[in-house]
Amino acid sequence: MKENPGLISPNTVEVALGDALEWGIQRWVTWSGREAHISEVPWLAGPVGKGHIGSGFYEEYAREAGLEIIRDDSEAGLLPDFGALAGEGFDPGKVHTMIRDFYERTARYSLEAWSEWSRVLRYPPRTLIYLVSRNIQQLNLPTSSSAVDAGMSSELIRLVDTATRATPYTGWLLRARLRR
Repeated sequence: MKENPGLISPNTVEVALGDALEWGIQRWVTWSGREAHISEVPWLAGPVGKGHIGSGFYEEYAREAGLEIIRDDSEAGLLPDFGALAGEGFDPGKVHTMIRDFYERTARYSLEAWSEWSRVLRYPPRTLIYLVSRNIQQLNLPTSSSAVDAGMSSELIRLVDTATRATPYTGWLLRARLRR
């Protein structure tokens, strides 16, 4: 992982603490989650990372799966067809058309986020983000309004089958821009 110049890098103790926190989070998810079989919830099928998940994940997965990456598609959506979510207990036809449009044409939308943690509650997320998010390159939530001022980038990444031109997967890569 390439560090952003000007950012403080964790020392050995902080790295070990981050690894321990990450391990604990994985154990908690294993304990509190429930197993789902793809045959029962096919919409959950998709690329799964092997450890480090970051911006390079899409390139690695596309190479392994023989898929082409399409970026900057102004018509790209998270789902080619919102109707794919139909199943027992869910009728996509009952969902507001604007929600359907968001999922099918996500690239047309922009995302803005603001956050401010209360005085007492700001330290646990800051610690978690500093120690764990750097490892997994996820959960990079802004912890203050000044961090949000730097902005976010948003990119939809379509993974396309080269033979059929179908889009089996689309990733939404959000990055917090960090101040130096």
